[in-house]
Amino acid sequence: MSRIKGQDPFSIRSTQCDIGSDFLDFLNSRATNEPTPDADSLLEASEKVSSRSTTKLSFSPYVLFPVLVYATLALFAWAITCILSSHPIKAGLDSYAYRVVNSSDPLACRAGPAPDFTANARWFRAARVAQAITNVLSVPLATAVCARAAVVFTQRGRKDTKLSLRQMMVLADRGWNDLGIWFKLMQNPARFWSSFLLISILLVATGAMVGPLQEFFLSQKTLKVPSKASCSLPTTEPLVDITSSALREYDITVVSPNVVRARSAMAIASINDPQVRLWSTDQRSCSIVNSSVNVFDPTTEYCNQGANTLALYSSLEDPFLAQLPFGFNTGVIKQFAPRINSTARYEHIDISEYPQDCAQINGSFYAHYTFSNLTTGEWYNFTACMPIDATISPWKYTRQRQDFSETLYVDFSCNSSFYGNYPVSDTTPDENNVSNLPRIVNGTYRVNLNTTAGYFELPNAKNGGVAQPLLADDPKGHCGIDCNDQWHDQDFKDAQPRKRAKDTGFQNYVSGQTQETYRNNGPLLTIAMALFGKGSFIDVRSRSPEAWIFENPENDMEGRLLESCADVVPFQPLLAITFGTNPDVTTLYPCLNYKAIDGISLRFQMLAYMLSLVPESDAIHDYNGDDVFTRAWNGAAFLTNEIWLSREATDADNFFVSYDPGQDIQIPVISKQAIVLISCILGLFLLGLFAMASYSIHTRHWTSQLDSFAMMRVGAAIAEDLPLMAASNADNVRVLDEKPGWIGTRIADDPCDPGELLLGGPNRLVYKRYRSYNG
Repeated sequence: MSRIKGQDPFSIRSTQCDIGSDFLDFLNSRATNEPTPDADSLLEASEKVSSRSTTKLSFSPYVLFPVLVYATLALFAWAITCILSSHPIKAGLDSYAYRVVNSSDPLACRAGPAPDFTANARWFRAARVAQAITNVLSVPLATAVCARAAVVFTQRGRKDTKLSLRQMMVLADRGWNDLGIWFKLMQNPARFWSSFLLISILLVATGAMVGPLQEFFLSQKTLKVPSKASCSLPTTEPLVDITSSALREYDITVVSPNVVRARSAMAIASINDPQVRLWSTDQRSCSIVNSSVNVFDPTTEYCNQGANTLALYSSLEDPFLAQLPFGFNTGVIKQFAPRINSTARYEHIDISEYPQDCAQINGSFYAHYTFSNLTTGEWYNFTACMPIDATISPWKYTRQRQDFSETLYVDFSCNSSFYGNYPVSDTTPDENNVSNLPRIVNGTYRVNLNTTAGYFELPNAKNGGVAQPLLADDPKGHCGIDCNDQWHDQDFKDAQPRKRAKDTGFQNYVSGQTQETYRNNGPLLTIAMALFGKGSFIDVRSRSPEAWIFENPENDMEGRLLESCADVVPFQPLLAITFGTNPDVTTLYPCLNYKAIDGISLRFQMLAYMLSLVPESDAIHDYNGDDVFTRAWNGAAFLTNEIWLSREATDADNFFVSYDPGQDIQIPVISKQAIVLISCILGLFLLGLFAMASYSIHTRHWTSQLDSFAMMRVGAAIAEDLPLMAASNADNVRVLDEKPGWIGTRIADDPCDPGELLLGGPNRLVYKRYRSYNG
């Protein structure tokens, strides 16, 4: 008490309303040097003060802390998710797409390291963890905040609300989370409804929507992203551009190898051989294939062969030739390549449609072969003609789409008994299987070959790994920041086709032998020259038949030499009747042996060669109509185009394809509309959460929350009306609707008297002391 001694008694009296008048009387006696009361008096004064223990109503600002933490996590997770859905974080790029660094600038190349997406993965992982935490806490946190704000709502006073005890109990029971309360609200809203309950239901429902909406609209995918800098990308070997000088400039005095190479290709290539350069724009999956033996399925054939075959040509979607293997993928880079597609149509026509003056057309292709035997009455007459000016190449010096058509006419007639089931491997004809009566075969046919050339976008990660359709214009116009430069001729401009110089040579049933020097013939002209022109199978046997007759081979070697291959016959392997088989036994086999002892077998070979081009000669070929011949001509055109595009490019116009397989990363995927929707809902929830938390701390309150202890105190205030009794259904207890449910007070006559909490009190609680429990 020595600290109080000497103080102003009026100063001490001023604290009377706070610490109790009885105890102040004791202090005043000490301050005025009055006799000290005895111990009994001090004990009595202390008991009086203790019996009237008071406390001030308190604030509870701590509820803001979890709200701030939740809002930070929610905004962080959502912001990172939205950002990563459009572009990476800390990877040196503003998008996931490949971006070209100017390769002409050495400093730019050295300053452009491979992008690092490690930090991007860490950000994504952190966002997913934060999102999972906020989705779990959204409803519990909203419930906790509403529970604290409900205390403030119940002490607003009689003038502000007419809250019943039942409505107060609904708030104490967290009715905003109780579906049973929601159902009762729809049946009898007046008994249970309150404005605070409605606001709490909307707040909790909004928070509960955020997580499911994010899960519904948000997904993730594996994305290919660059793994190399643009200046250090791997490239293919030099390829031939359609505008390459290797196609435009050459020595006109040197015979072109294209015809010879095409003839060899047609002699050894089968319709069943895998063609790795045969492309299509469709996708094939080998996960499920047709195992039926009798049913041909293109996907099964492709999976069994490991590549497309010429037998699949008609079943492919947009088949074409490209220099790279089918399915070559450039990864994250957009690149283009030349492509050529030729489609044939083989049809029987009337003789009146055959161009009679074909041989007189300048630059035309014309081949005529004839044979007659006056003794036996056998003869044949074969003519092939293309009424074009072959001195003008159909190929154009352009990177735009180009289309041209070629037409070949074939006229054939014969009167011979040396065909039918005659096996060419026998020494002499089997007269039991051959009718000695001459048979006449004649017909006129037309082959139309339509060729389309241009450029296409190679498969990459952006287009789903599928070859894109033929472009109508220069591919440079489709090349953006994700496209590495492929051409060195930056100032390239389309030019008119170049006229080729003419040369002369000798003729022997084949006019225009100078065409052998032309390197840029159309595919059909090259095929015609390979099959019927100078050096062809029929040409060399017509000019020098004695070179192909071996009557008495000296080095027989016990017959092994007779079985060896003396020559190969072009086009025959392409005429297989069914998939996976050799030509029919009545067909001329591609490999001819030395068993011919006279000109009979040689004449049969030539006749069979001509008949192999006549689809209606069923006695020789048991083919399935025009389909087999169309497929054969399509295959021949593919092989010819492949040879034409297989040149060695010069350094001046090398054409490269860059590629980057990329690296896989996981990114979120969400639409812009979903981002707007979820952002609005999340924003409303966070604003409502902050508003509710602010409401709960803006005034002092009589209890921290409407928990069981608070409701016990409320029940004690009306113990006479609510005794401890059994109740099977609380909805039938009418006193809950009759009793008030707000907490108020009564203004005392003496301002120094402590306030008292009253259920349904007439006045609002003010900032003063109220009677409280000890402790």
